Amino acid sequence: MTRICATKYWAEWIAWKLEEAGYSTVTQAWDFKPGGNFVLEMHNAATIADRTIAVLSQKYLESSCLASPNQTPKSGNIVMRVV
Repeated sequence: MTRICATKYWAEWIAWKLEEAGYSTVTQAWDFKPGGNFVLEMHNAATIADRTIAVLSQKYLESSCLASPNQTPKSGNIVMRVV
């Protein structure tokens, strides 16, 4: 999820709560390097994840965050992975 998306703060709060409960998480805001390859980073997270949590809102689905078909929820990209 990009930093401009409305659901960013919810994803970070959920990740914080999960980590507080002893889980590890991978989120774009905390773990992806600026200018990195989003699809590759998501693939790497997917290979180590035991569970996946998608955080979406109507604002997110209507936002410019989905500018590329490769970044739509339908294509399998997930907002946050729990590992």
